[in-house]
Amino acid sequence: MSPAEPETSAPRTRRPARPRSASDFLDDTLGRRTAHELVREHLRRAILSGAAPGGSRLVQADVAARLRVSTTPVREALRDLVTEGLVEFDPHRGAVVHKPNLEEVLELYAVRELIEPFALRFAYARRPDTTLAEASAIQAQLDETTDPSTWAELNWRFHEALIAPASQRLRSIVKMLHDASALYVARAVTVDAERIASGNREHHEMLAALKRGDVDTAASHLKAHMSSTLTGILIFARTELDGEVATEGAPAGDAR
Repeated sequence: MSPAEPETSAPRTRRPARPRSASDFLDDTLGRRTAHELVREHLRRAILSGAAPGGSRLVQADVAARLRVSTTPVREALRDLVTEGLVEFDPHRGAVVHKPNLEEVLELYAVRELIEPFALRFAYARRPDTTLAEASAIQAQLDETTDPSTWAELNWRFHEALIAPASQRLRSIVKMLHDASALYVARAVTVDAERIASGNREHHEMLAALKRGDVDTAASHLKAHMSSTLTGILIFARTELDGEVATEGAPAGDAR
């Protein structure tokens, strides 16, 4: 009898890796997105409140260490804030908080006073019920807050709701102008707390006109509201904008 030959096991074949589905990435993606949003909101609030003043540097590594995140969500958040006009990238200093200036704010409000009343009329003609319901719900939140940064954020949502049924292109133009104005609005209501109460009253005047179906009066109230906001911003400008004379270059006929 010949000696038994040693048994040899068949070589194992490795199964091909299972293709990863979208669910495999869900938690990681959600985590990154949440970190990105949290960093963006933290930085936005710091800028709008004045805690991060114009001209100050936002070093990615320092922000990441302070908020206990990686530099990736910080970089993404900074890109968003550049788009909003709150941050600029300097080739030598990196990310820098945008510094307000008088010429810019006068230009912004001159354009806003032309475009937003038109956008309101256009949106209301499309879907009046949608315009009114959403804006009224946001105004209820505005009435409850006294925090300047929160009010400034909700204020944009209110204005956005007024023109929600308008075309995407028109909404994008208005959002760009609002983003560029946000810093000024937030700083103005920080300097003058009464501006929150007066802004809410002006919002209610617009809503009351829309409830009556009087979109022309609502558009007039909207324009007056922006003029009133500009007046508040110019008060802030007198105290905080370097070397500027607040009334210089102001549109003729506006009460200051």
